[in-house]
Amino acid sequence: MERRLYTISERGNQFSFDIDNFDIIPFDIHGKSDDNLTSDCMLWSEADCHIKPLRNRHLHRVTVCVSNDCNLRCKYCYAQGGNYGLSRSLMTKAEAIKFVDFCCKYYDRIDNILFFGGEPLLNHNIISFICDCFKEKATKGTFPLPVFSIITNGTICSQEIISLIRNHISYITVSIDGPQTINDENRVFPNGIGSYDKIALFIKTCKQISHLHIQYEATYTMAHIMNHISKIDIQQHMDTTFGIKGFVVNEESLDPNIVLRDLKSITKDTLISTNFECLPMDFWQITEIVVCKKQHSFCGILHDRITISTQGDILPCQMLLGTKNNIVSNICDESATDLIKSCSHTFKDNILCKKCWCFKICGGCPIKKFYSDNLRYNTLPDYKSCSQTRACVRECLAILYMIYTDDKLKPLFINKAKEKFL
Repeated sequence: MERRLYTISERGNQFSFDIDNFDIIPFDIHGKSDDNLTSDCMLWSEADCHIKPLRNRHLHRVTVCVSNDCNLRCKYCYAQGGNYGLSRSLMTKAEAIKFVDFCCKYYDRIDNILFFGGEPLLNHNIISFICDCFKEKATKGTFPLPVFSIITNGTICSQEIISLIRNHISYITVSIDGPQTINDENRVFPNGIGSYDKIALFIKTCKQISHLHIQYEATYTMAHIMNHISKIDIQQHMDTTFGIKGFVVNEESLDPNIVLRDLKSITKDTLISTNFECLPMDFWQITEIVVCKKQHSFCGILHDRITISTQGDILPCQMLLGTKNNIVSNICDESATDLIKSCSHTFKDNILCKKCWCFKICGGCPIKKFYSDNLRYNTLPDYKSCSQTRACVRECLAILYMIYTDDKLKPLFINKAKEKFL
């Protein structure tokens, strides 16, 4: 079969990308571009679109929102202060029992249960109760014990909460925006006081729990830009101050082209001086795809994961909490699992994706691409978002090509990649 090659001209280099086998090929080896990939032809079939499902009655993750409230009022909060525009409430014990019963009745295995909010630790007693219920069932041999994780703002650090974490929780993601000055500008209590000191205490206390995996999530905002704080500054602060790794995401209101601008600003000197830490998470995902030759897919919402609200409503994703039109069913509904299956989507099975050279690399979160119109599902991806994705993928591949054709960068990068992937 003749190779299907997409030609990329970036950073003063020209090379081809094999869209089937993920090979990056110097342009002078084959001497021509394959222009039919840029024409209006169908590149992929329906069979290429389907993700491999988990076995029946098996979920990879259930996100359970135990708190429709938050003790912070972060200035950029997409959840409108933690309640998603709804009444402020906590999951009750009665609802928690229904949640556990639902999981054990309709599924044979759930790999991970993620406690979410609002701020989930406002309802730590219910988190403990749910964990205890699953542990009791695991002890009796009626249901395998899931791994428990939490996403928290890290501002509540009582003895009860630390005991909960020590006894039940394996993974924690703490929201913090970097150095104290910028964190306390963005992440504030209702009275306007910053949250950094409380978060710092929480992280340092959690780090004393030997089995716990702790990471941070920082939101990069216009305030960072105005204060000349880069994403590298955030990473270095979190590493030197707390000794933990994590990731930095762009705040929703930022220009979406900022990702591409950040990529284009990366030079050989930047790569060396930062030991490749300047490369974003998306770059490392693409590198893993190319090296491992493994097709990327969109998040398996309603395939291998679901979200449960404080009221027991079932939604595809926690990003859609508070949107009534995305409620699939309720945990009390006998037909819930049938409705979940009927509402699941094979995101790439559409005419735009099937014509795209980026098909096998594109994936991750489907919300921006397929729920862009007032958070309603669209069968076709958002064209502007797709164009931005393709541009970023081209730039990432160009950086990878630059690294692998540079005798100084290549061995350094291989060592860093081993550190990332092994």
